[in-house]
Amino acid sequence: METSQELKETLNETRAKLSGYERRRFMAQIVEHMFGGNQTQAEKILGWNRKTLRKALSELRANSATSTTITCAGVSPLKSICRSCWKTCVRSWMDKARPTPPFARHGFLRV
Repeated sequence: METSQELKETLNETRAKLSGYERRRFMAQIVEHMFGGNQTQAEKILGWNRKTLRKALSELRANSATSTTITCAGVSPLKSICRSCWKTCVRSWMDKARPTPPFARHGFLRV
């Protein structure tokens, strides 16, 4: 695929402004749409790290499959749930799953 120098610069500038998951998602979308998912070709033309592209494409594909599965099941995606509510639910679940030590049941601690 032939890409102009101006397009390469624009893509690299945009990539530089992003970080973390957003950056990898952007990179994965570019690789999917412009290079048909070919990481090696994107690495040669754009100079992006192939290992990062592999991780980005994996995240992109997993996210798509997960969001589709969750939506089909009638459950709202985790992104829409309030983080503090989610943490509270997980903590309460973990507290129930964790057995209470015998000394704590009686309200005193043996030393």
